[in-house]
Amino acid sequence: MDQSLQQFIDEFILGDAERLTDITQGIYANDIKLSTLVELLGPYLTAIEHEKRSQGMKLLSEVLQMLSMYKMQDTEVQLLVAFYCNRLQDHFSILPETLHGILALVEHQVISQEDAVTIAQGIFKEVQNQALLQGDRNKVYAILAGLLDKYHQAIKSMDADFVFGYIQIMDGEKDPRNLLLALKIAKVIVQNFNIDLFLDDFFEIISCYFPIDFTPPPNLPNTEKVTKTELVITLRDSLTSTRKFAGLLLPMLLDKLSSDVQSAKLDSLRTLISCAKIYSSSDFQEYLEPIWIAIRQEIFMSMDNEAEVLSTEVLTSIIAAISSDTLQQDHDALTDLIKTIITESQQFLQDPELKLANHCGNALKAAASGSDRACCMVLTAILPRLVDLYDPDKTIVFRRKVHDIVIKLLSSAANRQLPEQSVAEIDWYQVLKLLRASADDADDDIRLRVTTSFSILVQVKHALAEDEIEKIGLCMLKYAVEEACDSVRRGSISTLTAIASTTPDVIITTIIPHIRVNGADFRLLDKILATITLHLDVMKKTVPMLIQMALDSMQENESNLHSTFEALYQIAEFNIKNGSENCLYLYRYLFGDILWICVYDSQRESNSGLEFNTIKIIANIGQLIYLNLDERFQKEFINDLLGLFLDGQVSIIKAMTINNELSSKRFCPFNITSSERQLQLIEIFCKILGAIKCEVQIPRINDVIANLLDVSCNSAYQLSAVTAAQLLAAIINKMTDDDQLDNHIKIITNEVSSVMSTQNDKLKIINAVNVWIWLTKALIMRCHSYSNEALVQILEMFKLADVAHVASAGFKVIIGDEERILSERTNAIVKFMYKNRFFVTASEKLVENYRVAATDIKHHYLTALSHLLNGVPKQMLLNHLLMLMPLLVESVSCDEESLRISSLQTLRPLIMEVPDIISNYITSLFPEFLKLCNYPSSMTVRIAALQCVNDLASLPIHLVVPFKSKVIAELGVTVNDRKRLVRREAVKCDVLTRQENISRD
Repeated sequence: MDQSLQQFIDEFILGDAERLTDITQGIYANDIKLSTLVELLGPYLTAIEHEKRSQGMKLLSEVLQMLSMYKMQDTEVQLLVAFYCNRLQDHFSILPETLHGILALVEHQVISQEDAVTIAQGIFKEVQNQALLQGDRNKVYAILAGLLDKYHQAIKSMDADFVFGYIQIMDGEKDPRNLLLALKIAKVIVQNFNIDLFLDDFFEIISCYFPIDFTPPPNLPNTEKVTKTELVITLRDSLTSTRKFAGLLLPMLLDKLSSDVQSAKLDSLRTLISCAKIYSSSDFQEYLEPIWIAIRQEIFMSMDNEAEVLSTEVLTSIIAAISSDTLQQDHDALTDLIKTIITESQQFLQDPELKLANHCGNALKAAASGSDRACCMVLTAILPRLVDLYDPDKTIVFRRKVHDIVIKLLSSAANRQLPEQSVAEIDWYQVLKLLRASADDADDDIRLRVTTSFSILVQVKHALAEDEIEKIGLCMLKYAVEEACDSVRRGSISTLTAIASTTPDVIITTIIPHIRVNGADFRLLDKILATITLHLDVMKKTVPMLIQMALDSMQENESNLHSTFEALYQIAEFNIKNGSENCLYLYRYLFGDILWICVYDSQRESNSGLEFNTIKIIANIGQLIYLNLDERFQKEFINDLLGLFLDGQVSIIKAMTINNELSSKRFCPFNITSSERQLQLIEIFCKILGAIKCEVQIPRINDVIANLLDVSCNSAYQLSAVTAAQLLAAIINKMTDDDQLDNHIKIITNEVSSVMSTQNDKLKIINAVNVWIWLTKALIMRCHSYSNEALVQILEMFKLADVAHVASAGFKVIIGDEERILSERTNAIVKFMYKNRFFVTASEKLVENYRVAATDIKHHYLTALSHLLNGVPKQMLLNHLLMLMPLLVESVSCDEESLRISSLQTLRPLIMEVPDIISNYITSLFPEFLKLCNYPSSMTVRIAALQCVNDLASLPIHLVVPFKSKVIAELGVTVNDRKRLVRREAVKCDVLTRQENISRD
């Protein structure tokens, strides 16, 4: 073996890099000993010629790098560390390979604490880092980072020696890739070593890079790319990693704040915010006044919105920092700063036109948001001043500005959640005085600001007595019901929501009793009741009101029913997550009443009733309740549902609000001869039963499947047929993989085959196809073995003229996401990456069948493929694009409108993401796109085609120029389109196309 190893070594030295793998594999297989390799490398490692030594070192270092999973013996590691540290003194040409070997040892092997110190000392003593190439300097930083990470205590024992050595290593680094790593190491050193002895020097080697001004070169591989953002954040973290830099960093930042370079100013502001997270009052003490002067300029006079926002954040952060460790004194740092801000702000408030009101409000809000003390000081001083300023005789603009400042100050108090003692120091009734004076203002915007202020004020705990909140609530209720302005009405409802959140007792005792149902706008009341129902006690009052409103609507105005049930769904959705008691109330009291209404509506004689969209909302309520019940009540829920829908036992319904008895008239929603009103209630049954867990056995499963199969295949009411097919699919999806599942699949298969072979009723045949599509989806989602056969059957349906369009459209169902029943939320079995597997199988079959299909049915394969492409993950599409692109291009020219739209939507992102592939088909695509720009029967097609033309303009000039004149001519027609949206897209496309070509000419 030694002879073979020597041969490998000699061949590697001669340039055969593959021998490196042979040597490494031999070591892993214990066929080669590392000590033998070193011994045989001896003539190379000790040669007089430094080129030969370098080759030997390269082989050894490469081997060590590849032995990442190989653990050496301690003695071997010690010998190699000593050897490599000694080689640091060798010829400069050998140093890169030496560093490579040391890095491999540090990264992949366990070295002793003493050896870690030896390596660090050797690098500091022997390596002149500034003289190395970028890649070699990166190895030095990587070695030091590895030592700090894995041998922290040993390196920390070097203390000042390590700090000084690192200063020498990092000094003058310019490459951004190295700098990113160097700054991270600097942060570790600052946080873990005593840098007092070299504080100025250490700060200097870091701060010299501030602010970062760097644009990464475009030709770097992704593995080596460093962004400006990464460098900026890493530098900021290093500078703000210790309070010790405060006396050096703050003056530097103040200097940069006066810079004319905007990026330097913004970076300085962000760094100040970071400083405030760790600095104390003593660190800021000397610099508070100059900092305020600098950021005051940005807050009040800056033309840059970002600078203004950052300056307010700086003010808030610094006030928070100096508040955390200052005592409440007459002349502490916080008091002096707040007094300065208040004094200067009051000067701006003396302006008769309040020109700087917005900036003044931002400064005061920022100051008040810093701490509880600061908030009390600002509000106590400013709120009375604003009340005195407010005058109904002043201009509308003036009054709006006063309200805007009030809103900002109130929001700062609400966000702080001030303690009761601090709240008591502020005269809130001064604010109420101002708001009440404005409540009946003729200006809509001022009334809107009043509602906003009230909404915030009621959220300040302990600020107002309950009777005051009651008055506000009644005022807002009046606004909500009577206000003509929509925005003011919405604002008043938001205020009622805030009251409901903080003081639900006021809602129960005052607001609800004053809600007048008779003669009111039910839709508005629905919205009000939904938004104020945030607690169980409130829900017990509002739910019966809404149920009664639904009953009244059934007798008087059925158009209001939809909004009432939307309100009930909103109540259920919010409250159901607030505890099992809420969910149980919704199950016991709400859903029983809703079911009563549904059954009652299905039995009464009337020309109108519950619309299917309303039934869908009711079904969503039922599903939501079921999913949040515990298992005992879930079982009860399902049993009651089966008794009601399968057996027609209306006595099961336990209505709490409604005392009337249901008619004894038979309730048979699964009888296909029943009325449409009964059939549509299957939606409720399916939504709830479709959410059952996989491990739960559905009672009477055979009866359920038989009824679902009958409705899904034979019902003349299409919506119920589809819903039944979906539940059938959900049940199959969740069944245990056993003989029972196979038997039910066989039953469904036989029924579908029977319908398609014996029925002359086109609608029933379409129903059967839909059943098969949903069954296929259920099987594919769980990756069942029968799914491939099911897919083949769908492709066979493409040959049937009456149902081919349904079968091809079914691919949208199969590949799409179904949140209603077949989803993870409703406990369906969804195998990982099932879409990818289906895409691979289906796309191959579609392409294969397309090639041999008759001309008159080819478009069905293209339709299916288009749906497939729109639903599959983008990476899968790109991986198979070369095979599918010819079909996709051809689909654009098909006559079927939906296919054209789908194809255009698929192609558009591809133009930008894979221009090289699209370029090969530009001669086919461009003429088709231009033709479709004036497609007469669909605005959607015209817009999608224009967007594609727009994107094609970005392709290489030699491809686009031949179409230049035709594009401009076609767009000349399209800009006069009768539809505004098409004209807008055409103008955008025309301008861009002209600009693209003008800039290239």
